Amino acid sequence: MLNFFKKNNEGFKTLSLEECKNLMDSRKELVYLDVRTEKEHESEGNIENSLVIDFFKLSNFKKEIEKLDKTLPYLVYCAVGGRSKAAAALMVKMGFEEVYDMAGGLKAWQKTYSNTQPLITKLSQDEAREKREDIIKRLSKIEGQVRGVKKMVDNEDYCANILNQTLAINSAMKSVNKEIMELFLNVCLNEERNMEDFFTYVKKMMK
Repeated sequence: MLNFFKKNNEGFKTLSLEECKNLMDSRKELVYLDVRTEKEHESEGNIENSLVIDFFKLSNFKKEIEKLDKTLPYLVYCAVGGRSKAAAALMVKMGFEEVYDMAGGLKAWQKTYSNTQPLITKLSQDEAREKREDIIKRLSKIEGQVRGVKKMVDNEDYCANILNQTLAINSAMKSVNKEIMELFLNVCLNEERNMEDFFTYVKKMMK
């Protein structure tokens, strides 16, 4: 049956839930790779015996993935299928020979198979509002840092000091981007078009 699993243009294979189940039943050496956060893995359910490597922590993800056996088959999953596609594509680029992506993610899997823990609901309106308020506070702090750098440039300060500040701003923005992506994942993924947008921005964050 595995011969019918066709690779896409990025070199991995996206499988339906039925195909995933057949793969699990037929390949004892199959490695389950959960690319969600540790918090999601613990609170939203998981597939038993899964490795957990947070894809949003890209530098660490690449480091940990590099330690794995690239000759083994891997079934990659996340919550709804966005991160797993990006992670699968990256794994293929890193030399993994056999990578499968679970269509629809764990959320779809849990609706079909009852032997996994139930998902929690998405963020409530109050939780989403609190997350947005936190993002605004962090952006306001970054805005203040940018104004400070502008003054340093205007005052012809030592370039190394300016670069230290701009690098700090860049690091802070990466952290904010991660928070926004998590908000996107938990609030805005309500249509197929939105999922495509999410996947587009995940790939941009990989560069």
